[in-house]
Amino acid sequence: MIFQLTEKRTRWFGGYNSHLHSLSADIQDEFEGILGRSKFLNDAPFKTLALFLQFSDVEGGPKVHYQERHESRLHFEAAVDWKDKATADREKLRSFFSESIARCLMWLAKEYKIRHESLEHEMNRFGISPSAPLNGLDLKDTICDIPENELKLCIKMSDDRFGTEEERDRCHRLAEQITPGEKEYDTEAGGGFYRMYFSSDEPRNFFKQIQPILKKSRLRRGSYAEAQYLAGFFLERDRFELS
Repeated sequence: MIFQLTEKRTRWFGGYNSHLHSLSADIQDEFEGILGRSKFLNDAPFKTLALFLQFSDVEGGPKVHYQERHESRLHFEAAVDWKDKATADREKLRSFFSESIARCLMWLAKEYKIRHESLEHEMNRFGISPSAPLNGLDLKDTICDIPENELKLCIKMSDDRFGTEEERDRCHRLAEQITPGEKEYDTEAGGGFYRMYFSSDEPRNFFKQIQPILKKSRLRRGSYAEAQYLAGFFLERDRFELS
């Protein structure tokens, strides 16, 4: 998937429009095809897009939040004014929805100096003609979740599911040893791993601090740690083998 779409209403106008959510999947698939055929992203400094589109009473953005370097995915967001579209029929809402996305893409083309002739051609084939790029105004609200800096430990189990009760208990004791006191952490098991998530401002430094404990634990081959952190607007993930 090269295009991921998330839509949300941030303010309420008129009645509930039942077409909005049902259109999202169709329009996402439509732009997936448009972007693929136009090869628009071939010249971009990212290879996939995640767009968060607000349906509001104001127009704002687009705004880039961060880029996942390892997946080369750009996360960005925009708000569109749909006061006079809140009760529109399906076709009118679809046209407005598609044009709003097209305007976001044209903004990206302008910001990142990406050739867009083939993109415009593909959009025109579907009757999508952006009137103008969105203007980059400040957003009043934001719906794009910014990932937390965290360290994830993935402990390999003896099977491809949840491991044994003894293994899970041992992992729980390890987590308690790593985070004495009241420091919070999350855990989950499945797919052959027991995973522990630790919030940390400096996850790479935190990993260095707990390495002696991990080395003494004699973890199964295939276990690893992953430090996730924002560097500027890039989301980085560094992986460390534990066995």
